Order: sequence, then C-alpha cells, then structure tokens
Amino acid sequence: MRIRHTALIAAALLAACDTSTGPTRYSARGTWAGQETDGTMLVSLTLTQQGDAVTGTGTVTGEREIPVAAEGSAVATDFSVVLTSPGYQPVQVTGAFTSRNEISAYMVGSGFYGDEIVLHKQ
Repeated sequence: MRIRHTALIAAALLAACDTSTGPTRYSARGTWAGQETDGTMLVSLTLTQQGDAVTGTGTVTGEREIPVAAEGSAVATDFSVVLTSPGYQPVQVTGAFTSRNEISAYMVGSGFYGDEIVLHKQ
C-alpha cells in the first residue's frame, strides 16, 4: 500500500511539473532589419540582451536616416522596445517573435499609428 501511495505522489508531481525545457524563449541579441509593411519606412537595430532587458542602437530611415537608441525587453516570445532620438517623440515597438529569426510588431508614436513591421535577424 505504501509503494502504491508513493507511486501516486510521484506521478502527480511529474504531471504538475513541466518536463520540457520550459517556455519558449527567444533572444533579441543581434542585428535586426525590416520594412514597415504598408509603407517605405526601414528600421535597422543592433540589440544586446541581458536577462529580459534589451538595449541597442539603430536607424529609422524614411525621407532621411534618423539614429535611434532602443531600450525595452524580450520576455519568452514577447518583444517590446522604445526607440528614442533627440528632437522626436518616442516610438513604441511592440510585438512577438514568430520564430527565432523574426519579430512581428506594431509601431506607435512620433507619427506611427499602429504601423506593422516585420523585423528579420540578419
């Protein structure tokens, strides 16, 4: 009876635990580039990641090339950074990794109103 009880407890513990490697996590580290899907705006970012924190630099290119700083987070498959540049309002880029080499996101702020962008790891 004791062996059966122990086996039931062990089975319950195994069922309660995720025996996989855990939730899917992608790294934002690297160089990313993409074009606004309904426009001509190009975004290029070189990002580093420490834990969930993401920082980096890049450019937003339309009529002219604007240097930007990026700061935000990448948690599991979620991605969110704010792009800042002197003289411009911040741009929030929020979305998710669709694979380890692609981020699908929306840009809001500084003239962007939910514009979609797909960033590809270079």
